[in-house]
Amino acid sequence: MEPIVLRTVHNVLRSGAGKSFSGPLARGDVRIIAAHLESLGDSAESSVYRALMKYACDVLPVKRSDEMKKLLRRRGRKVGE
Repeated sequence: MEPIVLRTVHNVLRSGAGKSFSGPLARGDVRIIAAHLESLGDSAESSVYRALMKYACDVLPVKRSDEMKKLLRRRGRKVGE
């Protein structure tokens, strides 16, 4: 993990968060995010993941952000319902 974390921090410091943002939210991969949320269930980690996801949707260049926000509203139901 160390090389990934160091590279990420370096990129953010050099280019800013928006230009350094990557991963399934940045790509708009709704299927992967839905699988993450389902896998996390109602765990404490789910609350953190959802909070970070909401923040990202509000301030970072998230593709398909409307669909991502719909996933956030599905709390308490299975993601596939």
